[in-house]
This record gives sequence, C-alpha cells and structure tokens, in this order.
Amino acid sequence: ESMVLGEAEIQGQVKRAHELALVEGASGPILNRLFRGAIAAGGRVRNETGVSEKGMSIASVAVSEAKRILGDLANRQALVVGAGATAELVGRSLNAGGAESVFVANRHFDRALGLADRFGGQAARVADLPGQLAEPDIVVSATNSPHHLIDREMLEPVMGSRDGRPLLLVDLAVPRDIDPEVRKLPGISVLDIDDLQLVVERNAASRADEGLKAERILNAELDLFERWVESLEVLPAIVALRERAEEIVRRVLAENEDRWMNLSDADRDRVEAVTRAVAQRMLHEPTLRLKEMAGTEAAYEAVNALQELFGLNAETDPGGGSEATVTPIRREEG
Repeated sequence: ESMVLGEAEIQGQVKRAHELALVEGASGPILNRLFRGAIAAGGRVRNETGVSEKGMSIASVAVSEAKRILGDLANRQALVVGAGATAELVGRSLNAGGAESVFVANRHFDRALGLADRFGGQAARVADLPGQLAEPDIVVSATNSPHHLIDREMLEPVMGSRDGRPLLLVDLAVPRDIDPEVRKLPGISVLDIDDLQLVVERNAASRADEGLKAERILNAELDLFERWVESLEVLPAIVALRERAEEIVRRVLAENEDRWMNLSDADRDRVEAVTRAVAQRMLHEPTLRLKEMAGTEAAYEAVNALQELFGLNAETDPGGGSEATVTPIRREEG
C-alpha cells in the first residue's frame, strides 16, 4: 500500500508481481484478468487525472519549485550540500529533473564521493564552499550543522562575480543552513523548509480532488471486472450451445455430402463458411443477451431454458466425439 496518493512505483510493483506469477505458473485466468485490469486502471488514472503530477515529498517539491523559478534545468548546474538521506533524494530528483550537472559537497569528502557516484554526480568539499558558489544556479543545503553554512558575508563577493546570473538557494535544514539575511541580496531567491511545506500541503489538497476522479475510474474498471466474473457462470452454457451448433453444422454438411460432391474445393469451402456464418449469426444475439443477464435470476432461467430446448446435457452424435454439457446455475433462495 502506498503512503503517498498517486505514487507510480506501486503500480510498477504490481506489474512485476504479475510477471513473476506468470513465470512461476501461479496466475490463472481470473487472476490474470484482475492484474491486467488493475494495470489498465492505473494507466487511465495517470492519463486522465493529475493525481501524480504534483510532488508530495520535500525533495520533489524543491525540484519542481526550482523549475518554476528558473525554468528548464537542462543547462543548469546544481550543488547539494550534505550527504544524508534528504540530500540523496534531492540529488536524485535534480538528476532526474534534467539538471546538467549535480555536485555534492560534504565535510567528509568520501561520503560526498559515495553519494555523488550513486546518481552520476560529482563530489566537492564543504571547506571549499565559498569558491564553489560562483558556478551553480541552484544550491540545496540539507545538513545537521548547528550554525549557518552560507551567510551574507560569504555571498556578497560571490554574486559580484556571477555577471548578474540569479542564484536559487533551497534550505532544507533544521536549524537553518542558510542565513535568512541573504534574502536581501539582489539576484538571490531563497526557499526554506517552511516554504516547501506550504507547497506540499497545497499539492495534497489538489491530489485529494484528483483522487476523487481516480476513484471513479477505478470503480468503473472494478465494475467491468465484476461483470466479467459474473459472466463466467453463463460461459459453460454459451460454450455448450456453440459446440452444439458446430456439431449440427458438421452433421448437415456430412449428410449432404453427395449434393456438392462435384463442387471445386474452393466452392466447398465457401459452402462450409456460409453455413458456419449462419450458425454464428444466429447465436450472436443470444450470446450477448446471456452475458448481459449474468449475475441475475434471469440468467438462471435462461441457462436452464437452453438446457431444455437444446438438450445441452445430452451427448451429441457419437461420431462427433464431443459432449455438450452445462452445469445448471443454482441460487440460494432468500
């Protein structure tokens, strides 16, 4: 079960579980239909609602806000300060979001190197932070430092060397890694954890609305599956009826063999095709009606009527080698 409404990873897990069940021979017709329906429903939800569009994690929201402020990240450089779980999520999100390059800075260079390697980034040292701030367009800080790592005194000379390029600072640390005073410097935008939490809350409300749309889609798909399951109770009758029709076609063709013995093979094939087409056309409407009645008392009556009218419990012609049988539907009274 997903902890986040609209999370796509859960559907991927469902799909992989079904594939494994198929490989192991552990998924029969009903389970196959259920899995296929669930995967199709998930696709409809993604395509027809916005339930997956707005981020619910601080890391994903940080990246979406960076895109909102800076535009496309394709030509942007990013610097992530920290090497913990939050820093890793942000680094991965920036990389997935299209950032041209992502640097990771940490007090312990080996940790920065290890994290950067996990998503194709580059490592840097926190001790070199003042010199590193001249290049990136985005700086995300998420450390456990008890004091500010980036302050106004550090940034003033940096901004003078950036030729007017704006700098987005994202502070995910508690307590703050970035001195709030830097907001007063021209060309700098600052987002802190409180700003991002407000976005998360707005997204949660939006997802809840989209979730109602998703629920309607899922209910519709569930109805389709339930109707299909109900149709299984009339399937034996339909199969038996069609087997009886096919047996009649074969018998009629055999009984009238001498009438078209002089026909060419092509003409004989046409006669057989037309004969079978007539039988199939005759059974088409009853088959549809029987499927529509599945799950109702009318289906019970119709199946039993078919048994009586077409003798579906009786063996067909011995030469046919088949037996058309159907088990009557029994419903509990009350």
